[in-house]
Amino acid sequence: MGTRGATSSNRRPLVSTDQPQADPAPLMSTPVRRLSPILPAAVLQALVAAQSILAQPAPLDEVLERAKLEAQRCQISLSQLVAEERYVQETRGRLLLERRELVSDYLIIWIPQQQCWVGFRDVFEVDGRLVRDRQDRLVQLFLRSDADALPSAKQIAAESARHNIGRAHRDFNVPTWPLRVLHPANFHRFRFESDGEGPVNSVQTMRVKFRELESPTLVRDFQIGKDLFSYGTLWIDPETGQVLKAEILIDHVLIKMRAPIEVRFARDHGLGCHVPTGMSERYNSIGVRQCRDTTEGEATYSKFRRFTVETHEEVAGQTQGSAR
Repeated sequence: MGTRGATSSNRRPLVSTDQPQADPAPLMSTPVRRLSPILPAAVLQALVAAQSILAQPAPLDEVLERAKLEAQRCQISLSQLVAEERYVQETRGRLLLERRELVSDYLIIWIPQQQCWVGFRDVFEVDGRLVRDRQDRLVQLFLRSDADALPSAKQIAAESARHNIGRAHRDFNVPTWPLRVLHPANFHRFRFESDGEGPVNSVQTMRVKFRELESPTLVRDFQIGKDLFSYGTLWIDPETGQVLKAEILIDHVLIKMRAPIEVRFARDHGLGCHVPTGMSERYNSIGVRQCRDTTEGEATYSKFRRFTVETHEEVAGQTQGSAR
């Protein structure tokens, strides 16, 4: 019998406690190269050049072309709109001379013969006092679709103009007036140049200066037959061509009057188009006694609604208009 605890001389221990074991061989013997975080200079230069190209504003000609197309589209979308206008006017000298607040139905119509929008103001409230029943008189006129509608609307607008204060007699304080500058019928009258960029309603716009060069001008003094050349700035969304803000200035040298007007636009989601939301105007003049006074106006527009006229032929050959 063998002695307990004895070990055969030809056995090898499973794990050696005397000498360290070698690491197992790696699965891959090919070394893996790490990419360097430093790009070649040529690649960096190409990326910087590409970013600078993308960051450059669109050329003026491209932006103006988009703006012209948008002005043509607005000819349809802004015509036959009626809104509520709140119009505050103040005439100041050394002290506050007079203040007036008008609330009106304001109708915008495109006149094809004159290639322009015309705004008709029908005042129904003056300084909180009703001056007539609110009956949508202007809308009812144009729903008749007869030849007397336009003269009758002008008569209503002239009647409403008597509520204005100040010495300046004006009919170009229409919120759609800046779009006339871009309309193809008038575009050739003006010189345009880029004036950098500026934010409007969180949109980075291109500022475009314009100046009227051709006679007869869009605004005239019909009493003396004098041209009144307009100039100013348009803030245009370069992607859509939409005018988001506009400033128009008209100088009347003879009566020493300057008339800057600013109009602001925003999208009306109900109508699906941009509409004027506000208009600021200022008229500086010198009176008979050389006492300078200033007339300022601030108008806001809301509650836009569209009216349309549909015609259809009856058996007797007559036409009948209806609204929707």
